[in-house]
Amino acid sequence: MKMIPTIISRRPFTAENDLAGIVVLSASSEFKPGDRVFGYLHSDIQRMIRQGALNQYTRLPASSIAPLPSNISFTQGSGFALAGVTALQALVDCGNVQEGQSVFINGGSSSVGAFAIQIAKAKGCKVVASASGGNEELVRGLGADDVGHLPFLGSSN
Repeated sequence: MKMIPTIISRRPFTAENDLAGIVVLSASSEFKPGDRVFGYLHSDIQRMIRQGALNQYTRLPASSIAPLPSNISFTQGSGFALAGVTALQALVDCGNVQEGQSVFINGGSSSVGAFAIQIAKAKGCKVVASASGGNEELVRGLGADDVGHLPFLGSSN
């Protein structure tokens, strides 16, 4: 079975969507070998190329990646794309948020919540977010106008 290529054997492909790394080979004029990038493999692309992002080498369209700033680690960058796109889709595509609206972000210190706060503020919204007391400063630093504290599940408070 190992001798038969994955495309013929229909073996499952490697999981995961988010990635960050260094361009090794590029057919695009946007990126050249040595460029630091981050991005994600959309599920349609995963099905087409039959691979995920948990690989030493990943093949994907240039439209699926962006330059990774030098002050961001690969570990940090590999978590940006999907969380950011999820927040953007929820607020803009589904929620159609508009300037002047109030938005509640449940879990403001989560990866999607952190992006959602910043996107909502950039759209001119008032943002109220939930977070534990220990994350209040973080959530306010991201732009939340008000933070509601949620007790941990199972606490006696």
